[in-house]
Amino acid sequence: MKKLLLLLILAAFSVTMVHAQNEDSDSCIYCGNCDNPEYPGGIKALLEDIDDNLKYPKKAIKKNISGKVIIQCVISKDGALSDVNVIRKVHPLLDAEAVRVVSSLHKRWKPGTQCGKAAAVIYTIPVLFRLKDGKPVRLFSSKKNNKK
Repeated sequence: MKKLLLLLILAAFSVTMVHAQNEDSDSCIYCGNCDNPEYPGGIKALLEDIDDNLKYPKKAIKKNISGKVIIQCVISKDGALSDVNVIRKVHPLLDAEAVRVVSSLHKRWKPGTQCGKAAAVIYTIPVLFRLKDGKPVRLFSSKKNNKK
């Protein structure tokens, strides 16, 4: 079940190459030689870092609010993360926490490339908020302290 959920999460990730601003960009529009940016340690590490740093808002727990917030950001040519925005909202409390946790990912990404050159990429990240019996569920946490 956990593997199926992980596959569904991975399918939810999407990337879009931002048009390169160089003179020979016309020759590379359809080159097919594009690579997506990579988080240090891969998607599993990204999901773990999000889950480990996520602080489920107490008011949202009390109101039994859960769901999947979809975040869009830009991974620049140098691997820096910027322009973090919510593109699918759930509730203002969860939306704000999703922006906070994604914005706090300070590790440098391996930048995406277009025709062999580093390129800025728009990246989409799902942030899951799940409750079970009134308590937050950590699906991807690297910390093995889910049991209290």
